Amino acid sequence: MATTPNIYDFIIYPIRLRDQREGKLFLERFLTGPQAIWEATRDKIQDIKTLWSVTDCPDAQLQYLKHIVGWTVALDAITKDLDYATLRKLISFSVAMWKERSTETSISNALNVLVPGRARIWNWFDLRWILDETILGEEHQGRDSYLVSMPDDAYWSNVRIVDNPVGTVDRTLVKELLNLMRPVGERYEIVYLKFLDLFESDGDVSQWDQGTAAALLVEDGHMKLRDPVITEGIWANVEGADTWTNYVVSARVKGLSGGSFGISFYQDELQDLYYVVVAVLDNALILGKFTAGVPSDVVKFDFSTIGYTVQSGVWYLLRVQISPEGATNRIKVYMDGEKYIDTTDSTHGSGTAGLVSATGTMLDCDEIEVLGLPTDSETVEINY
Repeated sequence: MATTPNIYDFIIYPIRLRDQREGKLFLERFLTGPQAIWEATRDKIQDIKTLWSVTDCPDAQLQYLKHIVGWTVALDAITKDLDYATLRKLISFSVAMWKERSTETSISNALNVLVPGRARIWNWFDLRWILDETILGEEHQGRDSYLVSMPDDAYWSNVRIVDNPVGTVDRTLVKELLNLMRPVGERYEIVYLKFLDLFESDGDVSQWDQGTAAALLVEDGHMKLRDPVITEGIWANVEGADTWTNYVVSARVKGLSGGSFGISFYQDELQDLYYVVVAVLDNALILGKFTAGVPSDVVKFDFSTIGYTVQSGVWYLLRVQISPEGATNRIKVYMDGEKYIDTTDSTHGSGTAGLVSATGTMLDCDEIEVLGLPTDSETVEINY
């Protein structure tokens, strides 16, 4: 029966001829049989084709595969210290990366593949209003410009990456990758976070404790608290969250019915905590706390004093900065970039952050992050 020619026969045939002609393996062939020797050699040669498979390529051969997809010797500074798993990931999206290397989407995709934590990029175009021309209202849609600067000759984009606990992310790789992929002349500030969730994958609740919520529901890019009959509270359950101190927590939230909705912080396992809520029925922004299960207000800002009315169905960006100040905490509360509360309280000393909705309220959140203080950051400077 005829056999189908193998595309590697042109390599195999001369090697076999030379082996038979020179006879340097006579003793081994005599003891184990020439066919066994030849089959082992043939198998090694045919393994060449696995070099083209990102999943099947042996670890030791990845150094050759990376050259094929563009990571040449000139770029060894980026790839030489990577472990095999990270190098395999880098190779896996390289072709697409070279085609689209200067786009924000391709940079985000690269970071999401390579870093174990979650990541995002902020730039001015994510903020669709002009500062100082609007104050409060739906125009903001819960966006807060404190993250990025106005466009000018020294404009920076802001890359935000979770590195929790510190040292989980290969920061050298991140910086080198941004340096390689960015458009000429673009600057990046890299900020390392304790926590980030953009709710991009339906059903992904891996970073959350259900707490008092009826259910954890992530769909359509939102975390949804949907039981109006009970007060719902959920919180971040990532490593070390119960001991967090001195941080900024911010979240873009929307209430879907009358009542109060917002964020919690410095929350412990006994559910003692601080909270900040937009209180629609009271037309107020309330900083409060639970102590031994008993709620109380710390500060209440009445929006009617500035002629403004908060509403259900509108996105608001709530941001809280809490830092030690002597034996107490300095707490600053912002909504859509405006500071409304600045006070002190010493009741709680540390803890995680999360989302809350009061009885009678349903809540949507499409982004939440926790930034440690002082800010842990580095820069990729201009490259011309």
